[in-house]
Parts: sequence; C-alpha cells; structure tokens
Amino acid sequence: MRLEECENQALPTTLSIKECVSRFSETSVGSAALVVSSVHSLWEGIVGPDVAQHVHVRYVRDGVLYVAADHPAWGTQLKYMQESIVTELNKNIAGENITSVVMSVSRGK
Repeated sequence: MRLEECENQALPTTLSIKECVSRFSETSVGSAALVVSSVHSLWEGIVGPDVAQHVHVRYVRDGVLYVAADHPAWGTQLKYMQESIVTELNKNIAGENITSVVMSVSRGK
C-alpha cells in the first residue's frame, strides 16, 4: 500500500467547530448545556427584569430548574410564579420537560 492510500483511508484527526458543537450537543452534558443556555436567554422575558436581576439560573437536572437568589424573599416571589415559569419554559424549549423550580440563596452570582 502506498503512503497516499494510507493517508486517504485515515480518519480525520481534527474537527471543525461546527462538528464539535454538533457532537457535544448530542451528549447528555451537551444537551443539558443547551437547555441551560436556552433558559438563560428566555429568563428575563419570563420572570421580568426585577426578578431576573436577583434570581439567576444555575442548571437543569432531571426536569428541575435550579436557580440562585441573592435574598430569601425572592423565594416567595418564585413560589407564586413557578407554574407560569414552568409553562413558559416548556412552551419555548423543544424536547425539554421542566417540572419544577428549586431556589437556593447565594449572596454572589
């Protein structure tokens, strides 16, 4: 076999950025990252600017959206908004089923 034939049969060792993102999005970690990214982009529109300033999206796991607030009082606000938050997220994020929102208090972002 000639060298050129070996090179032509070899698998490519580099991927384009598009290929990397595509492969990453197909993994469970990548899929979760895309969901969180989608939630981030929708967050202020769903909860409003006041809540968005104080309550930040952390991650999504097993259908639960985890958020962090800078003060415990925001927990009461989220409790009243939870049903509409879940409805709006599920309406706007294809293939994801958010079932609830869990808040923790974190003084930093």
